[in-house]
Amino acid sequence: MNVLIIYYSQTGNTQTIARCIRDGVREAGHSVYVVPLKQVNAAMLEKYDLIGLGSPIWCADPPPVRKFIESLPMQQGKHLFLFTTHGTMPDLYFPVVSRNVIEKGFQIVGMADWYGDCKIQVFRYPYFTTGHPDEIDKESAAAFGREVCRKSQAVRDGLEEPLKQVPPTNINPMQACAVINMLNGNTSPHCSLKQDRSKCLHEKGCSICQDNCPMGYIDLDQGKFGRHGDSCGDGHGCTYCEMLCPAGAIYAFEPTFEEEAKKDAARGFKMFQMILAEAEEAGRFRQLMPPEAFEEYVPFYQTTGHPRIRPLSCKEDNE
Repeated sequence: MNVLIIYYSQTGNTQTIARCIRDGVREAGHSVYVVPLKQVNAAMLEKYDLIGLGSPIWCADPPPVRKFIESLPMQQGKHLFLFTTHGTMPDLYFPVVSRNVIEKGFQIVGMADWYGDCKIQVFRYPYFTTGHPDEIDKESAAAFGREVCRKSQAVRDGLEEPLKQVPPTNINPMQACAVINMLNGNTSPHCSLKQDRSKCLHEKGCSICQDNCPMGYIDLDQGKFGRHGDSCGDGHGCTYCEMLCPAGAIYAFEPTFEEEAKKDAARGFKMFQMILAEAEEAGRFRQLMPPEAFEEYVPFYQTTGHPRIRPLSCKEDNE
């Protein structure tokens, strides 16, 4: 069986899981190729028997993943598995994404999620899920890789059935409140961004923000930055360019990181803490950070300079 694993990742959590699934597929005796989403086109899928598609969660699926699925032709029953990494609330992802891929003619043979380290400028750091994915998560991902290969073959042999129904959206009232607030912009930590061109290093050859913008909103040669040409406030939860900029030329202006961090500190993430406490009690979450790590509120943007993170390398994806 030939397996293609496609992933979208910004901070590396989903990339790590994709590589571990790759190892499981190899252990099961199958060939596998791992590739970031931006390097994939529809024609590539024709060469493979089983497709894996993974990403982080931005309420549900990130816009680049949604746009990729929408761009695909009908798949006539091609087998696919879904995977995701997340901070607190994974519950909307599979109901949304599974419906979208089923409508494109895929047959789903597996779905799995893992907690990951959460790096958002105004969220506290370390976050409640910092430390994930750990070795236990990685072995679980490898096991998932073996299982989806077994499942795919069993479906081909007529011994088992693929997923027939979209999973229900089982979110509790606390989670629903958080999602509604996020979608309405009432408590969104993802600030509107602007570019300070006096700090920009484009004239010295830098194009990191342009090369990595998931929406294609940046054209530095044309002086275009963000969805509005001079700013970006898309509301879909991406501040990747600010995280990547080595010069600090991209900044939050509405609200500022300082303003939003104060609001989050005042709230104390009680809702997220309660959601994760419930998940831990149910055996779905393992807290890896010691209690003293959360005694002081320090937002992520204050723990690091520029760049806050670096672009991911895919050199080891197929080693």
